[in-house]
Amino acid sequence: MNQTHPIVAEVLQRKAEHALKFENGNRYDFEMQHAYSRTVRDVDGLGSRMKILEFGCFTGIVSASLSRLGHEVIGSDIHFVLADEQNAAFFASEGVKLWPHDLAVVPLEPPSESFDVIILTEVLEHLNFKGTSNNRELLAVE
Repeated sequence: MNQTHPIVAEVLQRKAEHALKFENGNRYDFEMQHAYSRTVRDVDGLGSRMKILEFGCFTGIVSASLSRLGHEVIGSDIHFVLADEQNAAFFASEGVKLWPHDLAVVPLEPPSESFDVIILTEVLEHLNFKGTSNNRELLAVE
C-alpha cells in the first residue's frame, strides 16, 4: 500500500514548520513518506499503548506519528541530529523523549527500561560492523 497514513500526513505538514538547519529534511521526509507510513502501520498494528524505542529517528516523523497514536516513544539518533534546535523543539512538541546515542560507540548504554518494540529503519546500513559486540547487545531479546 503506497498511500500516506493520515497521521503521517499531519506530522509531515507540522514538521515543515521545524525544518532542519543541517540538511534538506523536508525534501527527505517527502521522499520517505510511504516508507514512514508503512512503518507506522506495521508498528501500530502490533498493539496499543506500547513503549517504543526508535533508533535513527532523524526528523522524527515515525516517532511523532506513533506518539500521536497513543504510544510512548523514545527517539534516538546521533548527537548532532538531536541537538538541532528546530528538531529538538519538534520532538518536544510531539511528546517524544530523546536519547542521543551513536550506535557505533561501544558500549551501548540504553535507557534503563524495556521496550515493546525497537525500530531500526534506515539505520543498519550506516553502521561500521567492526563493533559487533554492540550489534549483539542491540539485538538481545529477553
